[in-house]
Amino acid sequence: MKSTLIEFCKQKKIIGLSVIMSAMTFGFISKSVTLIYNPIFDSLFPKNKLQDIVIILPNKSRVEIGFFILELIRWMVYMVITFQLLGSLLGDSVIQQFD
Repeated sequence: MKSTLIEFCKQKKIIGLSVIMSAMTFGFISKSVTLIYNPIFDSLFPKNKLQDIVIILPNKSRVEIGFFILELIRWMVYMVITFQLLGSLLGDSVIQQFD
């Protein structure tokens, strides 16, 4: 009897279904960020506006505060959008821990 790779891994207890789903979710999120979120976010918040927000340390090193703030906002927006999108697509199968 021929079995699939997933069935073989489950039988041998090599890998669990949650690991496979985790990898698929990571792939979905990374492609969504690359193809959808980044182009929209870059058009709304151009990076050249944030280049001037820096702290220069005594050893002439630069701390890019503007880019840090941009990435922090970007990460929060992406996570909220992705959580809402997956929640609406998967419905009740998503655990709502923050209600």
